[in-house]
Parts: sequence; structure tokens; C-alpha cells
Amino acid sequence: ELDLNDNGNCSSDLAPAVVSMVTSNKLLEKLYLSGNNLNNDGVIQLAESLRNCSTLRIINFKRNQITCEAGEALASVISSNNRLEALYLSGNKLGSGAIKIATAIKSISTLKVLGL
Repeated sequence: ELDLNDNGNCSSDLAPAVVSMVTSNKLLEKLYLSGNNLNNDGVIQLAESLRNCSTLRIINFKRNQITCEAGEALASVISSNNRLEALYLSGNKLGSGAIKIATAIKSISTLKVLGL
């Protein structure tokens, strides 16, 4: 479990550090990063590293200034994760990225909680 919720405006430093942790930790099940102002660039970096994290069950990216572009990157991660149980994305402006995410979660039978 990695809980870095509500660390404020540290997007330029936080995303690369978390990418490094996710890449080296093959057993990560819970990732809590709400309220960190990660914005699109940070979330896209994270999404690329999360593609190889097959153990991830909970993703919390609430309140991170995510828009359509990062929403699409997350949809790609979501569609390749067959263990995802909870996804929290409220407080972002996903726009059409929300449609991509909704399409991606249709195939996930393990998803129990969705926060948009």
C-alpha cells in the first residue's frame, strides 16, 4: 500500500518518485494519491508505469486536476487490469476521458467501487 494523499502542490516532484516506486514494487495493491495536483503530465507518467502493475486493486486519483488527456491514459491502464476493485476519480474534469474510462471498466468483473 502506498498512501500519499493530500500532499498539496508537489506534482513535479511526486509523480517521478511514485513512478520509480511502482516500477520497482511488483506487489503494490493500493495506490492513494488524492489531492496532490498531479495534473495530466503526472498522471500520464504514472499510467505508463501502472500498466505493468498487475497486482493493483485500488487506485485513488481524486482531486488531481486530471482532464481528458490523462483520463484516456488511465482508461488504457484500467482495461489491462483484471484485479481492480476500486477506482476513485472524483474532483477531476475528465470530460470525454470519462467515456473512455467507462468503456474500459465494462470488462472488469472485479470492480466494486467507482467514484467519479
